[in-house]
Amino acid sequence: MHTSGEFDFLAQETARLVDTLSDSEFEREFFLAPEDNIDAEQVDDLLDSDLNEEALDYPNAPGIVYNICKSGTTFSLRGIVTDSIEDTFDTITMGDQSSLRHLKVDESDLDSILFQEFQSIDQAEIVYDQLFNKRYPIEEDLLCNISDPGFSWWYGKTEDGFRINFKSHKLSGAGERLKLGPIGDVVVSCLRFNRLKDHFKQYIPISEIVISEKQFVLKSSDTSHPILTELMRLFEEGEISDDSILLCELSLTEVLFLKELAAVRKFWLLIERKLAQNTKMLN
Repeated sequence: MHTSGEFDFLAQETARLVDTLSDSEFEREFFLAPEDNIDAEQVDDLLDSDLNEEALDYPNAPGIVYNICKSGTTFSLRGIVTDSIEDTFDTITMGDQSSLRHLKVDESDLDSILFQEFQSIDQAEIVYDQLFNKRYPIEEDLLCNISDPGFSWWYGKTEDGFRINFKSHKLSGAGERLKLGPIGDVVVSCLRFNRLKDHFKQYIPISEIVISEKQFVLKSSDTSHPILTELMRLFEEGEISDDSILLCELSLTEVLFLKELAAVRKFWLLIERKLAQNTKMLN
């Protein structure tokens, strides 16, 4: 046991050290073990390590791992369809050269790799086939003309419905004008919409419906009809739910077509946002 004299000595010695040592020296002397003496740079490294671990938490779900490749005034999408986004990123971070070639990135540029989940790998493949490995102008609006109408569908919202132009950015009449992107094959989509024509006529009070390889026009005397509003939301936002009234009484083929159309539209909206963010960063 310590005597009272020893305690007095220890108290005096502690007081002397408090007066003579700096705060950091005092902490190292009394609170940190030698192996715990880390500097600010080491602390930052530890924090960065924690953040990186969080960033590497990828979903074990189907989707597309992709990269937006910009070159001058154009861009293209390069990607990998996968049934597990997590497994694909594991393969990439291990330096798999085949994956890196598919994405057109090298091992020093892995931060540019993005991903998007889908309901199924089949849906991911539809989006991939429609949008990937093609080159698009970044400023499509500036390049469109009669001889080269561009790649996008164009959507015009009217007081009693909507109009979609498949091959021209010019929309007649007043109303909102929205670029939908290259969300579907025109010939296939026309066939599908024509098969839906009788369904629309049966359930919506139609005042006009036109479906051709140039346009899709749908107008109704009931602009609040749920089928019409859900169809417009599909084009505007790429949204459609499994219990959507729009999908009721349709065959599986038609249901899949509308869901795939929504998935492509929603993914294209994501790409537009990514490009806009990148442009802001560069400016």
